[in-house]
Amino acid sequence: MEQEINKIMQRFLQHGFQIYLVGGYVRDCVLGTTAKDIDFATDALPEQVEQLFPKTLALGKQFGTITLVMESGSYEVTTFRQDLENDNFRKPRSVAYAHTLAEDVARRDLTINGLAMTIDGTLIDLVGGQEDIKAKIIRTIGEPTQRFHEDALRILRALRFAMRFNFTIAPETLAAMEECAPYLQAIAPERLRKEWEQILAAPYYDANRVPKLIGEVCFGDSWRRIAQFPSENPVSLTQFWTFVALVSQNDWRYTKQEQRLYRQVQQRQHLPISLRYLELSEEEACQLERLRSAYQQEQFDIGKVKESYQHLLIHQRQELPVTAADWHLLGLEVTQFQRAFHYCIQAINERQILNTKQACLAYIKGVPWINN
Repeated sequence: MEQEINKIMQRFLQHGFQIYLVGGYVRDCVLGTTAKDIDFATDALPEQVEQLFPKTLALGKQFGTITLVMESGSYEVTTFRQDLENDNFRKPRSVAYAHTLAEDVARRDLTINGLAMTIDGTLIDLVGGQEDIKAKIIRTIGEPTQRFHEDALRILRALRFAMRFNFTIAPETLAAMEECAPYLQAIAPERLRKEWEQILAAPYYDANRVPKLIGEVCFGDSWRRIAQFPSENPVSLTQFWTFVALVSQNDWRYTKQEQRLYRQVQQRQHLPISLRYLELSEEEACQLERLRSAYQQEQFDIGKVKESYQHLLIHQRQELPVTAADWHLLGLEVTQFQRAFHYCIQAINERQILNTKQACLAYIKGVPWINN
């Protein structure tokens, strides 16, 4: 990969253009962590970038970005630019191309993301990013309220990086985040969700570090409860969003799995344990109980849940020695079959009867609703 990076930069330099590695790659190099995304900034115009390389993608061309398709992967190259008026606190309506790296860096979000690197590894720091990395501080480039007005998602990005690296947010930046938090209401739910998932996945995620106002803007009055779930790290995103669905009215574009878990909790939360875990594995029972306990604001004890699950004699309906045909011979209507199965399973799991066909048939014959 380093050879390919060098090859790309050499191509620009040979044709008289400026070219720098920028953003997360440089930041991660300074931090000594593995760099993932590799981005470049150049004074070459998008059309000139396209002429330099045989295979490119123009998905972000209107904003000055061309994607280079190389042997080992793809790389984004963005022309030095200044962002003009933004649209709904998110994306610039248009951009103006700039001539210097300094102009380009000035539009970026955080000082730790404002570093650049030349082909020979020389670090260029025009915004104090190195000092903030050493001091473990998250700070915006320039005036913070302006940065957040340009793109409200930067509010959540600042939180994400603070929890990813365990950095402290500078007081003036934090104050501006809270002041500008209402701007987040203009952002599409899927974009907010994506950013929140990165916050939740951060190694140092702690809901107590989320400013109350920001949480309430995103999640409403339910934030107080959401902030208490879950306590473990790393966070299970599926469980988190299912819990959000249980306590919040917001539409967060829930996945099919989250919708399934939501229905499972709603349908089973008041059932006795003898029936609550039916058709579930032990792991699924623990997942259900964690959500149910949090929703009911009860103490969750995974040890007790496993003990209760293992105490059950029947976990699957097919473990019963009776079938629908037996209920039919007993004179039950089809609409009564499901209730009969559940009556038997509950009685067996609660040690009221033995798990035999004879015991089940005798028990159902004695249930009052059979004769009504």
